Order: sequence, then C-alpha cells, then structure tokens
Amino acid sequence: LDKKLYLYAENSLLARDLTDEWGVDVKTLEIPIPHINNMNFNVNDASDDVFTIIYLGAAREEKGFLLLPEIIKIISQKKNLPRVKFVIQCTPQIVGYTKKIIDAVNILREMPNDIVELIDVPLSMSEYYSRLAKSDMVLMLYDKNSYRVRGSGIAAEAVAFGKLILATPDTYPAWLAGEAAVLVNDVEEVADAISEIVINQASYTEKAVIRMDEYIESNSPENYIKHILNDHLTSSSEEVISEKLDEKDMLPNKKEDGSSYNIDNSSLSFELKYFDNIESCVSSRHVPYLIKTGKMYSPGSSAN
Repeated sequence: LDKKLYLYAENSLLARDLTDEWGVDVKTLEIPIPHINNMNFNVNDASDDVFTIIYLGAAREEKGFLLLPEIIKIISQKKNLPRVKFVIQCTPQIVGYTKKIIDAVNILREMPNDIVELIDVPLSMSEYYSRLAKSDMVLMLYDKNSYRVRGSGIAAEAVAFGKLILATPDTYPAWLAGEAAVLVNDVEEVADAISEIVINQASYTEKAVIRMDEYIESNSPENYIKHILNDHLTSSSEEVISEKLDEKDMLPNKKEDGSSYNIDNSSLSFELKYFDNIESCVSSRHVPYLIKTGKMYSPGSSAN
C-alpha cells in the first residue's frame, strides 16, 4: 500500500508466533466474515426435534476424524437422552484418504441413518452454509500441535453463525469461540459434554449467540478496510515525524525579535492530525507537532 509492505497474520495467535519466529512486527488482520444478513436462510435453522452435531471439511486425522466412530457409539448407547444426530462430511483431502480414515468411514457407514448422515461429496457454498445453519454444534476436536496457532475458516464461520463448538483446549477454534466453546480432551469427555449440552441446551446456546454478536461487530468487511487504512495512516505519520526530526532547517532558527529558540529535541511532543481520508494525509505529508514552548509549527508555515 503506497509502496509499503505490511505483514499480517489471520489471527493474533499466529501473529505473535510469526513475530517471535521472524523477529519483525507481524500485525493481525482477521478475514472478514460472510455477509450473513444477505443470505437467503436463517443462520439458526436447527430443528427443535433433534440436536444436530456436525463435522465439516475434509476427513483428516489432525481434525479428530478418527475419534468420531467411538464418540457416536457411546452417545447412541446412552439412555434417556434426547435425540442426537451426527452429520459428518467425509470428503477426502487433496492427497486422498489415509488407511485409518478409510476404516473410520466404513465404520460410520454401518451406523443407523437416523443417527449418522454422511456427506461424501463436496458441498457448494450455499449447501455448506445451509448445513451449518441447520446444526446446533460443530465438532472441532483438532490436534493441538497442528492447530495451536493455525487458523480455521470453519471455526470463524461457526462462531459467526452462533454455533457451539466442541473443541480441544489450546487450539485456535477453542480460542476463537471463547465462551461459546466447550473444551474436551478425550472421547469420554466428549460424550459427557454432549450429554450435558443436549440436556441444558438453552444456557449454552445463549453463550454462543453472545459470542456471535461480538464477532460479527468486530469482523465486518468495513472494519477490515478501516484496520488496513489505520495501520497505513499510523505508519506514514511516524515516518513523516522521523523525517522532520532529521531536517534541522525545518524548525525556525529565530524568533521575530531576532532571538533564538531554545529547543531540546528530547522534549518535543507530537500531536497527530487526523484527516478525512488517507490520501490527504499521505499526499500532504502534513504532520503538525508541538514544541515545548506550546506553539504550533507546521512544515511550510511560520511559527504561530
């Protein structure tokens, strides 16, 4: 932007990690969420008759896919539990299925259709969002080593749709969802958490809706652009201030009565002037500042 290179990461966890790794300042710039209000369906389109838990994306070991058969088996054997259905997307990743994934998919195919629905074809964007809207909770049992700072579009969209997330601690989905996340470490904890959530759904859903409102407000496309422009404005202003400190002839050497100013550069304080748009700031390079006398001096003008 304006011949400057800015380094951004998609979340603050990754930004801090890259800053430490590279030794340069990497800022955070989260990807804007979809225009949910413009979609032709309700983001909360879940059925009242069944609690729907969904796994979205490719069938991958690091996303906890291998845990699904055992989790579903335990839940299906629980007594006096309201109806729970698992919707599992099991499309292969780019490199195809691993042997373990094939075995897990085959086990899932043998389970009753009223408990497990498999999606083995890629979803269009509208189909994907519709499936997410019809769910109550998203399974994100991601590997801690793989997803400690690695972002997830599914997690962002789940939060933006007001969905609960069942997540592994110390992972990006858990961090992003905040109070809308229920943290679990193993299959038994997953099964217990699902049972608790299904029975006390209202209180958990309320947390997810609160997190949704927060996230939508802070990650709008408008705020995305403002973030970029504000970073550029700050960077450009700091650069101009630095240049002016190096240009000794920019400060007046004499007062109107002929006497000299007693200026100590270390005591200079600066006042940043904000402009209506970024272009006026950059093109004018007009960054007024105050000297210790309290009088304003602007480049190209006399002291006043």
